[in-house]
Amino acid sequence: MIASGSQTSGIHSVRGPAALQTFVKFFRDPVGLMRDAYRLWGPVSAISSQLLPFLPRKRLYVLVVGSELNRRALSDPESFRSSGPIMRGRTRRDSALYRLSSGLTRESDQKHQQQRRVVMPAFHKAAVGNYCNAIVATTDRYLEGWSIGQSVDMWREIRKLILRIANKTLFELEDPDAADSLGKMIQEWFALNFSLLAWLIPVKLPGLPYCRLHNHAERLERELLRIISEKRAAATCGSDVLSLLTRAQRDGAPISDAELVSQATILFAASYETTVNALTWTLFLLAQHPSIMADLLDELDGTLKGGPPTSDQLDHLPLLEAVIKESMRILPPVPFIARVATRPVELGGLSLRRGDWVACSIYMTHHLPDLYLEPEQFRPGRWFEINPTPYEYLPFGAGPYSCIGYNFATSVIKIALTMILQRFRLTVVPGVRIDRLVQVTMRPKYGLPMVLHRQDRQFQAVRVRGNIHDMVRLTSTS
Repeated sequence: MIASGSQTSGIHSVRGPAALQTFVKFFRDPVGLMRDAYRLWGPVSAISSQLLPFLPRKRLYVLVVGSELNRRALSDPESFRSSGPIMRGRTRRDSALYRLSSGLTRESDQKHQQQRRVVMPAFHKAAVGNYCNAIVATTDRYLEGWSIGQSVDMWREIRKLILRIANKTLFELEDPDAADSLGKMIQEWFALNFSLLAWLIPVKLPGLPYCRLHNHAERLERELLRIISEKRAAATCGSDVLSLLTRAQRDGAPISDAELVSQATILFAASYETTVNALTWTLFLLAQHPSIMADLLDELDGTLKGGPPTSDQLDHLPLLEAVIKESMRILPPVPFIARVATRPVELGGLSLRRGDWVACSIYMTHHLPDLYLEPEQFRPGRWFEINPTPYEYLPFGAGPYSCIGYNFATSVIKIALTMILQRFRLTVVPGVRIDRLVQVTMRPKYGLPMVLHRQDRQFQAVRVRGNIHDMVRLTSTS
């Protein structure tokens, strides 16, 4: 490990097996590695691939923590381009893998801004407001299948719910089986991208993870092209995002199918993967903090009178807003953002070369005590007293590459969370193990077993096990 920062006095190196262990740990538990690296070396740490001879390209892999380092890496698209744990086809720009990985989050600054102008109208606040009724109706139908006394894996339940919402609003697929199939294909594509063996052995030989990733990308692209073809042929005025994009134009010409494929994949991830995990963690935190849950339900009852929220009412629920902000602070659905240096540049005392890889740790920045008093405490009330900068609080990224689906995702979370809590009191199954798993986004590794009760306000925290305790300070009764 090569490290520099306020907690070190020089450069430290770790070679051989220790360097390999550090690299492997990043894929197995990025949050654990980020916590250890910050504790040992401070806000800047790095590992050189020269210590890892199996990697074909020599570069630095740098981890940075804190608002100023975040600002430096995220606000300068001329020096740092967007990247991440999404692999592109090595040199084959004609591969499905490359095309799927070339959406908004991966393009150069000029092309990114052009694409963003085309896509942005579908995610303006007014457009998101038009999706509100569809989100409410979809959520209402799904919750009808839940039964009092039922024990469920809440992460899987939320995943199914958000999948239906995403498919309805993004693709408006009428066949629920086809919609579920597409969502699962995109989710599997992301999981395959985070395979350590695919990164270590990027060889397209049968049976290897990298080959499976390419083959899966080809199947996913074919399915998306089929849906796009149907949208174009229908020539209707559908209000879903994909229909809006098929009708959009740039410089007087429609967007190409290849570009629509890449945008659909990335936008689905932005509106699905992050939303599922943010909502799941929020339900867990509320179940383990009864007094906050009671206060939130008081607010919902007082404003909504038992009905589903309208688009206008979403802006008049301050505690709901604070609860969601605090949840995404303490358990950010995306724990880091990656950038790649496009030219020689200095960052945190390190001289980077073109191609060096930088990870901005959202998780550690959100847990800095000089930014957030008692950072491991779930305290939504702090949001009535603080106003962090975009580089101090960044659950959806920051700078010119920030997530375009922010309004959409937060609206879905607010609506779904409100409707669930109005109907059900949720308790975590006592003694379950809650560990983190990061595959681009962070979710409960073994799911989240919960019991559904009638909403009787008998809120109760329970004891749980696992490394959740590293991230959240739960009460003595939990």
